[in-house]
Amino acid sequence: MTGIDVSGRMIAAAQSAHPAAASWLQLDADWATLPFGDGAFAAVVASSVLEYVPGLDVTLRELFRVLKPGGVFFATVPDVTVPVRRLEGALQSGVLPALTMLRPFTPGRIRRYVDYLELSRNRFPVDTWHAWGRLAGFEPLALDPTHEPLLLLGFRRK
Repeated sequence: MTGIDVSGRMIAAAQSAHPAAASWLQLDADWATLPFGDGAFAAVVASSVLEYVPGLDVTLRELFRVLKPGGVFFATVPDVTVPVRRLEGALQSGVLPALTMLRPFTPGRIRRYVDYLELSRNRFPVDTWHAWGRLAGFEPLALDPTHEPLLLLGFRRK
């Protein structure tokens, strides 16, 4: 198993918690190509990652490329149908610009939440996620929606 992240702190925490579970690799924040050959993996998991990536199309195409034919890709993303996510969406579209300007004057916990909302850019209904997956070449898997704060997505490489 290989674990990758752009954050050195996240990799250090993962290595500390599970030193023998995987080989760990840090990517540059502006990566465009994963350092693996075509079809290198039978499965890929992106846990709470896709909401943050600026180039969603590039990321999904790279995940498709490194999966073997028939390989599966699972991801968790914010479930925009649950009340807390709907509220966050309203904050992002209405209040976030003002909160961003006031960031230096806000308490730490609120500032961290504003930072999170600013970075969490990819928030879509499940049908839109499936459309993004199809554009990258994936076939969406029918999974039972749980309507939790996170939604589980599944795709197969054709």
